[in-house]
Amino acid sequence: MANWVDLAEHDLVLLWRPKPGCPHARQMVLQTVTSGGCIPPDVVELGFLPEGAQYVRDSTVLLPDEFLHIFPRARMVDVPRDFFQHKPGSNIVHLSGRPAPELAVRVFSPHTAVDVGLMRWALTPLPRFIHEARTLIEDGASVVSFGGMERLTRKRGTSASLKSLMHALAVRAARDAGAQLPFQVMVDYPDYVYFGGARRTHAAYRANSLVARLAVAERLNRGACATVVSTHTGVPDLVLRIEQTDRHAELVVAQTSVGAVGIAGVATGFEITRGRLHLAWTSQAEQRGFDPLLASLFLSSLLSGGYEAVNVRWDRPVSGAERSTEAA
Repeated sequence: MANWVDLAEHDLVLLWRPKPGCPHARQMVLQTVTSGGCIPPDVVELGFLPEGAQYVRDSTVLLPDEFLHIFPRARMVDVPRDFFQHKPGSNIVHLSGRPAPELAVRVFSPHTAVDVGLMRWALTPLPRFIHEARTLIEDGASVVSFGGMERLTRKRGTSASLKSLMHALAVRAARDAGAQLPFQVMVDYPDYVYFGGARRTHAAYRANSLVARLAVAERLNRGACATVVSTHTGVPDLVLRIEQTDRHAELVVAQTSVGAVGIAGVATGFEITRGRLHLAWTSQAEQRGFDPLLASLFLSSLLSGGYEAVNVRWDRPVSGAERSTEAA
């Protein structure tokens, strides 16, 4: 019976090792076979996190479908039983006639101060974490479970509030360890990336608040375009998308035209850098420029324009890794 994944066609190999500091637990290790190999960043969706040149995941529970989504040429194989026994070199196997490399030396960096499982929590956008995590009561305490890892808290509250609390702790721990978290995570933690006494009047802060309220950052980052219908009569639809270029990603915020110039003819663009937004341009009546005051007034009107997460519509259906971000 097949019990492991052969990734040789992708110039990769999947290994395992005892979890450092916890010898009874195991971790998956994903490495390149040759110097020209490349591990796609999408493996973070499977719970893998970078550790030097390799990627590591806490759990060794194997779900073939999740690997086939990212590695379509992967094959299920039957490896020797001693592959799963902890002996020097026993977890080095030959797949498709290609030798696996030696396990890389564990790299110690500020990031290794954070548990791999906890780092996975921090890399998961808050809306999806709230939607997919589970809570239960155990011995009078609450347990939050996500991605094969559990954390206990003595705090009391609703399921959503406890999940939010534990996610915030994971994000803080990751940042304290020096991790650079992506925009789709930091959008729900603006106090980490926007500073200054007048920040709440800045266009970037208001745009961040709008994206967070609508819970659309993750799918926008995957290339989908969101249209939001206002609950207010006569207000034009809101359109958001992230445009990817070789140099940077750019969030575009605009309203559909209602046949009139004015606020409906305004659009703004924000460059996404180091988890935060930076105003890049404004446009009014198809004339592009750079007007921070116009952008701030425009975003302020959007925040009070009746746009809510329940009215978000996408240009394509949810598929594959594009999971729902609507909070449960």
